[in-house]
Amino acid sequence: MVVIMILQLSPTNNNINELIPESELKGAFIVFWGDVGVGKTTLSLCASLSVLVSGKKVIYINTRPNFKYERFSQLKSSYKDFNKQYFILYNAETAKQLVKIIMRLEFLFLEEIRLLGRSSIGLVVLDTATTLFHVEMKSKNFNEKLQGDINNTLATLQFLATKYNIPVIVTDRLIRTYNDSGNNNTKPANERTISYFSTHLLKIERTENAGERILLLQKNPKNLPKQIRTQLIRTGFD
Repeated sequence: MVVIMILQLSPTNNNINELIPESELKGAFIVFWGDVGVGKTTLSLCASLSVLVSGKKVIYINTRPNFKYERFSQLKSSYKDFNKQYFILYNAETAKQLVKIIMRLEFLFLEEIRLLGRSSIGLVVLDTATTLFHVEMKSKNFNEKLQGDINNTLATLQFLATKYNIPVIVTDRLIRTYNDSGNNNTKPANERTISYFSTHLLKIERTENAGERILLLQKNPKNLPKQIRTQLIRTGFD
């Protein structure tokens, strides 16, 4: 039986889901970026849950101090039951651990293909891409090597997405820069590399209204920017 993988960013709002249509998912390298607490992880978990419900496996690589189990449970209430063993969670505490995890991912695909004749992995998520590297850049004089590790990590994820025709989701934090006039601009923490590898670049912004977010699709294959206002609630983006 062929299982159709369905990735959706919201369980209730089709306008959000249409930001990245099904026709663009094969081999997609999707980046969610924005300030702390805007909902990057929520969007990643909702995408993961939709893939799990469709019967595919999700590899979720967490680089935060603690995986958000409570948030995952809240979001899960909006979805049908799924095989919990299909959610494959890795926790990386250092940049070295993260590189090791990423570089070994293809063995999971190859082992499934060897045993089953196909891969049941439908999505890989890296949440977040650069935080661990930037922490070490501040404390060690290995900046050039660490930047190379970031590039290799993202290149490997792009390779997996393309070779196995699955989407990859990467989150990245926001940094602010200031020009001579004192005006501030925002960009992804590793803008050049993220922009190079991504097929879709989605910025999440706060507004002056509590809980309201702007989802700004800045890059996609059709080069047609889109923008949606939505609410971040207990069960995701509505």
